[in-house]
Amino acid sequence: MDRIRAVRPLLNERPVPPGVHHDVQHPIPVVVTLRWETGDEEVETIALEWWTTRAGSVVRVRVADQRIPTGAVWLPVEDVRPTPNAARPARVEHSTTMVWWQRQ
Repeated sequence: MDRIRAVRPLLNERPVPPGVHHDVQHPIPVVVTLRWETGDEEVETIALEWWTTRAGSVVRVRVADQRIPTGAVWLPVEDVRPTPNAARPARVEHSTTMVWWQRQ
């Protein structure tokens, strides 16, 4: 019951894009901004998947936080940036683009 009480809405979470989803083989270390009612938090984590849709670019990131019971969330590209020393991927692992990475 404590876990259920811990769940809080994440203000910048985006809906899951339509389609089949898989983690990339080589997740990318990133820093994300999580936007809560109580304020913003910067968190180091990994990017598991990225998509560009008509609605914009989104990135699925792992989040180990009691307030997020799923363990991962989709965030807008503007709230995800590679860690300073992250190795750039050699190739895109999905049919979608990594526009979010080039913008950093």
